[in-house]
Amino acid sequence: IQTNLDDPTSPQSLALDWLADNQSLATYSQDQILQRFVLATLYYSTNGQSWLRNDAWLSDTSECDWYSSEAEADVCNSDGLLDEIDLDSNNLSGILPWGELAILKSQLVVLDVFGNQLSGSL
Repeated sequence: IQTNLDDPTSPQSLALDWLADNQSLATYSQDQILQRFVLATLYYSTNGQSWLRNDAWLSDTSECDWYSSEAEADVCNSDGLLDEIDLDSNNLSGILPWGELAILKSQLVVLDVFGNQLSGSL
């Protein structure tokens, strides 16, 4: 991740800058800060500004309430930890940031990005 942070235009740097500029940062738990960094990196890595739906992404709203294609169930567990990322058929393009997604490996149960234009290896 360090190499990516050296490039100010990398998704990781953009995510870190977005997070650092958040006036509510001091009120977030460590888990929330990590989740928000990972999700912002995902957003920037997959051209989030061009997604079909990106409601509330990169806002002060809880990341549990950011757009998800899973409308029937909660995407966070009872502790407020993100356990699902559902963005199927949402016009994501680019490369998934596996290194950052791995930060959530102990809590993430579902990653659904089917039907998008993603590249890279698993």
